[in-house]
Order: sequence, then structure tokens, then C-alpha cells
Amino acid sequence: MGEEREFSTRWGKMKYSVSGNGCEYAVMLQGWATVRALYGEISSAVEARYTVIAPALHGFGESDEPIEPMSVSDYASAVNDLLTYLKIKRAVFFCHSFGGRVFFKLNAMEGRFTEPEKVILCDVAGIVPRKSLLARARIGLFKAGKSFLSLPFMKKAFPSAPEKLRSRSGSDDYRAASEMMKRVLVMAVNEDLRHLFPTISCPALIMWGRQDTAVPLSDAYVIESSVADSAVIVFEESGHFPFLTEKARFLAVVRSFFGIS
Repeated sequence: MGEEREFSTRWGKMKYSVSGNGCEYAVMLQGWATVRALYGEISSAVEARYTVIAPALHGFGESDEPIEPMSVSDYASAVNDLLTYLKIKRAVFFCHSFGGRVFFKLNAMEGRFTEPEKVILCDVAGIVPRKSLLARARIGLFKAGKSFLSLPFMKKAFPSAPEKLRSRSGSDDYRAASEMMKRVLVMAVNEDLRHLFPTISCPALIMWGRQDTAVPLSDAYVIESSVADSAVIVFEESGHFPFLTEKARFLAVVRSFFGIS
């Protein structure tokens, strides 16, 4: 992943890598709880033209967890601070999953330093789904159970019960996260960002796995309908990581969109 460096933000130390020696810049924004090495072949595919900047977002493997819970706006501010420090005025962006949330906020940020030239949005998050009646009922039961188990006599009789209840609820990402990152994730997934989609004025390529169970394909078309210069490419055999499951086609599309022959 190139040369490893470190940058101090107001939330702690953030590592980032610099690879390639192109005269233009590409910024990689990773998915939730992934490591940057996962995107190594995408970086390699564009390094002939671009110098690739890949920050390790706070709490994602290589960088410190934040000293306090970060909102998506905070993550965008941290990235903006890094790009300002590096004096990168224009760049193309590759965003996966949670990285899309960060890009939506960064792109809409007043006074941001870097102008996006193009962006790839790969299975990105940012739309809060409308909950079904069953899902709402489950949430209600969880909250009721949590309140009941928090009563003094229940805490005394069953001290481990609240933790067991929490461990059986939520997504895999939530259950795997530390206490700090659970708080970060809850803030992120409850913030709907679709009002920011129309602020994207650069060309946007929306790449999606049809089998994605984490972020549905329908979200891709919501984004496309809101971004003036955009198109959707679907990877039929892929889930949330089409750059791994349909690698050759995925990299060919990335090179073409970013103008690499």
C-alpha cells in the first residue's frame, strides 16, 4: 500500500499511505471496519496516472480509535484536514460502503479544500431504510427488555442479562465493534444522507453487486436519480465486495472511468 505515514487529527493519530507517482491524485475511502490492504489492487490499477492517498479512518484497524465518538461529519472533517495538510486541491475518489458516507459529507462541506473531479461509489451506504412493521416491533421489544433489565432489582438478580441482550441484537458489524465504535456506528446508520446526493456535481460511477445484502441495489438507483452526471454498473455475481468477486471486470471499469489505458 505504499509509504506509510501518520497524521494527527483532533480525534487521535490517523495513519495513511501514499503510493504511485502520478501527477494527479486519487483518494481511497474505505468501508466500515475494513483494512486498506483490501483495496490494494484498485490502488495498483490507477497508480500509473495517480498518486493514491489512502487514509485509515479512525477505529478501522491501523489507526487509533477516536478519543470520543465521531459522527460522519467528523470523519469528513478528518479527511479534509489531511487533504488540506497535503495541499491536494483536486482529486478523484474511490469510496466503498462507509467511505461513501464520508464522501457525501466531504463533498457537501462548506469550505472543503479538495475539489472532486470524479468519484466511484461502490456499494456505498447513506440511505436509512424504512423499517418494516416486524423490524419496528423487534426494536420496541428490545427497548422494553433493556428498560426492564435496567431496573435495580433486575440488575441485582441478573447482572449479566443486559449484556447478553445486547449481544443478541444488532448487525454483525455492531456485535464485532468495540464500545466506542458501537457508538460511532449507531450515529452513522441513523443519519440519512440522501439530501446530499444532489450536491455531487462531478461525474459519478455507481458500481454495485446485485447480491449485496448489506446495502440493497435499489440504493444505487436512488443515488443515480439524484446525481446529474451518473451511471450505475451492476455486478451480477457479487455481493458487497464486487472488486474481489468480479475483479477483472471491476478493475477494467475503474481504469476506463479514471482515464487509464
